Amino acid sequence: MAVAERRFSAMGTKCHVLLYGADAEPLALEAQRRVGELESRWSRFQPDSEISSLNACAGQMMEVSADTLSLVAHAIAAWRRTAGRFDPTMGRQIAELGYNRSFETISALERSGVARVRAAVGCADIELDSNARTVRLPRSVQFDPGGIGKGLAADIVSSEAMATGASGVLVNLGGDLRVQGSPPEDDAWTITIREPSITDDVLATIRLPHGAVATSTTLKRTWHLGKTTVHHALDPSTGSPHHQGITLASVVTGVGWWAEAAASALLGSTDIHRIQLDVPALIHHADGSVDRLDNYEGFER
Repeated sequence: MAVAERRFSAMGTKCHVLLYGADAEPLALEAQRRVGELESRWSRFQPDSEISSLNACAGQMMEVSADTLSLVAHAIAAWRRTAGRFDPTMGRQIAELGYNRSFETISALERSGVARVRAAVGCADIELDSNARTVRLPRSVQFDPGGIGKGLAADIVSSEAMATGASGVLVNLGGDLRVQGSPPEDDAWTITIREPSITDDVLATIRLPHGAVATSTTLKRTWHLGKTTVHHALDPSTGSPHHQGITLASVVTGVGWWAEAAASALLGSTDIHRIQLDVPALIHHADGSVDRLDNYEGFER
């Protein structure tokens, strides 16, 4: 069996695809192409993407691809399962904070002014018609795929690779990682979780036979708005960046979209016992303390 590996940039992050199987090389190339296709449909930074068009047409019903319909449906499901702690309707809030272009562009830019603070609208009034393949956003909503787009993309690309002949596949899109099938030389995939600061310390090493892991943090993707340091992880109840509570959550689940949504939902919490997501998670708090939830230790080496 052959092994093929591709490393590339897409979706505003570093991507890694590893495939094992008889036709590994063409499957890896197709996986990279598919990630690019999903980015072109879902990026809010590309003016001709479906998400940009959907936001521009807020208040009107719009026909979308099956991929985009799936993205919106999964985002709504995540909003419901987290009781609104994950919310994809904060596109306007994150843009007003300065994150209205790819992060590589804004990270070196110090913006002036103060963002208008407003709570998230929520997903209750988003309309989906699966038969007609249409979506209507409320006029006040700007949809932000955020991390769930990378998690779902990892699910889609890995599943398509397995369906077309791969024996095993790993898709890592900036830390939203999905594995299916068997790794080349082991019975489980070994995944390293690193502290996202300048030290890059190893926080945990886990073994995952199949499934997904996603890590969300308030310690990366920061920039300046006037004299204030801001980041991309917003509190839906206020529309402002989280500045206390959990600073990093690494979640293990069966699928990438839910791993990412659950990790995002945990950020900022000051009481982990009030969030009943029932997912194995590695938690870092702002005071430096660490918790492991729901048998996360069972995945660690």
